[in-house]
Amino acid sequence: MPAKLWTRWTQSQIEYFKANYYTKTNVQMSAILGVSYSSLRCKARELGMADKRKLGLSKGIPKGKYTRKTSSKEVLNYGPSPDTMLEAKGRKNILSIQDIKNRLQRGKKIKLQCREIGKVGRPVIRHFRGKLLDKTDFFLVVKGKNYTECFKYSDILIGKTILEEY
Repeated sequence: MPAKLWTRWTQSQIEYFKANYYTKTNVQMSAILGVSYSSLRCKARELGMADKRKLGLSKGIPKGKYTRKTSSKEVLNYGPSPDTMLEAKGRKNILSIQDIKNRLQRGKKIKLQCREIGKVGRPVIRHFRGKLLDKTDFFLVVKGKNYTECFKYSDILIGKTILEEY
């Protein structure tokens, strides 16, 4: 009698597979479900699930790391979660941008130093002086002696552009 090449997946196997695909390794799941390693990968592709190797999860995710419930105290104090840390950093940057907008008045003379990469690949500091014409959501518009130029608030925040009033 020839060996059986494949078996149909049952509904309970598919449900278990969907629930545990990202938390268990393929080796563990193949032993539990009684299917081959390559069969698991084919089923994941068939169901439209992301490849674990591309996500960097080839060893599986420890279940407690992503299923732990955070307390409201942790969220309020920006606890150890990376998402809340990024959120806090983003809020700080938004407040900094608002501070820059509020501090500068139209018509005020300002001096800017821009750090750029020159033609040869070396860092170059470019100085620009002028009057502030306008403040948009993302840019400062400055009128220099010969031309008008825009400067991003984000460049000022990261230190690529240094802003001085004179």
